[in-house]
Amino acid sequence: MPSNLASPKHAGYLILEWVIATSCLAGFALLVLTLLQQREPLIVNQQQQHQQLQQRYQQQQQATQLAEQRWLLQMQRGPL
Repeated sequence: MPSNLASPKHAGYLILEWVIATSCLAGFALLVLTLLQQREPLIVNQQQQHQQLQQRYQQQQQATQLAEQRWLLQMQRGPL
């Protein structure tokens, strides 16, 4: 019984399968890279929003401290 593994037709199918598999892998890699690139601006935007929120919080804390200091100063001076 002759083996079909060494036949040129079988070798051609193996090469075709290898080409299809590598093409699928390359397509998947391109898809992943594209999705990551689309996600990058979202991450940058979130970081900017986080920084803005931190700045606003710090400004609010400073305003609260200033108001408390003024109130304490008025309490020390007593009524006018």
